[in-house]
Amino acid sequence: ICELYVAEYEFSVLDDVFVIHDGFREDRYMQSRETRLDLKANAMRSRAFRAQVSSKYNQTSRKCESWFLHSLEFVHVICEVYVSGFRLEVLDSAYVIHDGWKWDWAIPSRGKRQDLHDNVARFVRFREDLAAKYPGAGRSCTAAILSRAVEIVQYVVGHARLGAMRGTRSPVRGEGEVQSDLEMKRRRGTLVRCVAKCVVAAFVALLAFVVVVDFVAIPIALSRRQQRPVGTPDADLLRELIRSRPDLVLDESGEFGISYRHVEGRRGGERNYSDVTWVTLFSLEHLHQVAQIAQLWQGPMSVSVLAETTEEIEATARAIDCLVETEPAVADHVTFHLVFGLRRGSRGRRFREAAGCAEVLASLRAAEAGVRNFASREFEFPPNLLRNVARRSAGTEFVFVVDGDFIPSPGLRADFLGFASREGLFGRDESVVYIVPAFEAPEGFRLPENKRELIGEWEDGEVRPFYSGIFSFIQGGTDYPRWKALQPGTGLHVAYDVPWQYLYEPFVIARNTVPYYEERFRQFGWDRVSQICEMHVAGYQFRVLDNAFVLHRGLKEDTAIASKEKREDLKRNVINFIAFREELMARYPGSPRSCSTLLFSRFNELAQLISGSV
Repeated sequence: ICELYVAEYEFSVLDDVFVIHDGFREDRYMQSRETRLDLKANAMRSRAFRAQVSSKYNQTSRKCESWFLHSLEFVHVICEVYVSGFRLEVLDSAYVIHDGWKWDWAIPSRGKRQDLHDNVARFVRFREDLAAKYPGAGRSCTAAILSRAVEIVQYVVGHARLGAMRGTRSPVRGEGEVQSDLEMKRRRGTLVRCVAKCVVAAFVALLAFVVVVDFVAIPIALSRRQQRPVGTPDADLLRELIRSRPDLVLDESGEFGISYRHVEGRRGGERNYSDVTWVTLFSLEHLHQVAQIAQLWQGPMSVSVLAETTEEIEATARAIDCLVETEPAVADHVTFHLVFGLRRGSRGRRFREAAGCAEVLASLRAAEAGVRNFASREFEFPPNLLRNVARRSAGTEFVFVVDGDFIPSPGLRADFLGFASREGLFGRDESVVYIVPAFEAPEGFRLPENKRELIGEWEDGEVRPFYSGIFSFIQGGTDYPRWKALQPGTGLHVAYDVPWQYLYEPFVIARNTVPYYEERFRQFGWDRVSQICEMHVAGYQFRVLDNAFVLHRGLKEDTAIASKEKREDLKRNVINFIAFREELMARYPGSPRSCSTLLFSRFNELAQLISGSV
């Protein structure tokens, strides 16, 4: 067929006639050593035969080549072998020797540049086909930078006229041809010099940017960082609190009082260590949401509740009592901890003395709509302190730390316990955390029953990945398109591993031995990022669970940069994060990992430093 094509025969398909092969063709050639040896031998014969055909029909414009010509002819085979799950091993004490030196000058030959141009486009399409062919594979034939750079270069140079044209030149050249060649060389030299200058200028600009950020902007910001002094609460106030709460504990800053296990779930003493605790935090206005979570989770929950002032403690305790009294799931499973600011203040919710639980909870629901997170500038909301308080009281091997406005997918706890038992996770010492994909939907949206329903709502535009409307990279490391492509099933299993990414802050089920949250982060920004960063530096692996998800109540559409207050929070916390990152280097001196990137982290941190000051 190859020779017929080169000999310029035409091919026509006949209508109304056909042949049928006796049996299905299901020969998986890569699994048969004999077939692979045949392919290897015939590939060598094919190359020799193509050369003979080209010489035999040297006047034709047609070529008998495989679609990977001169380059990539073996790359696509190795690529598919790798993606389909084969392991590549190097044999010891065995080798082959090429007959002759490889002096193949691909770039000077325009013909070969054109081959590279055509084949790199085919290879990119082939790679996309592999992704669809092996949807569950955790491998790909691309690299973050090198593959893109090589492919772009090869694609571009296929258009450039830098070398000799194809065909045979006349041995006798006139003056016009000589001048044309000289002009082409002059233009080529000009182009090379221009490209070289651009590369040097880009490198110098990059180097200057890194120097300015690392040796000017960041040191200045760190030098101006205001260390939060250890607070000294009012002595009279402290005496009053100790008398009423003998179990009172102060946090490290001295600004907050903590009452661990203010109310303990009725089944707290029955807990099995081989379980997972839902760990979360609430302010008083949002506290009523804990009832729905308890009904869905049906297992141990550890909840920190914040009262901004001492005047709000009584109202917070009253709301907790009402939830325990009216919600059996809350009474059975939820252990509450009080965290309160050690300061007096006029701000603080109060309920009528004669108010019943229905009125108290209705009042909280009505007040929730008017509350905006981090709105108070007189009080610094301590999210990581609240998370740590709840985590310290969790009596199970695994914890799932989630913000208060998330609800779990139905059966998530039971499915995880089945997965952990099946995989032998309980009692195992390993540095692995399990990512539960997070989504968001409008307030009042019905919770999907399973992944299949979730994907249907996702395709209809009713739900979307968490934070995708603002900063997709915050949750983008989970690789939601890949998760979506996996066929929904029953029970949990590991879908794939993902690498750490800068600013990545997934919600993870982890052993309660993972690093605690850094409590210096207050208000908005960088609070969860810091813990994921430390996990990465400490050597943890991140694995995404399939058939599991959490859903955020409401769509995240608040652009942080548009708010002056949140820009100030980001500026203060990015300075804290830079200092924290430096401390991690001393905390984990043998770790080869870091929480920064060459460009993105420096650009983002510099932007937040500047935006918080203007």
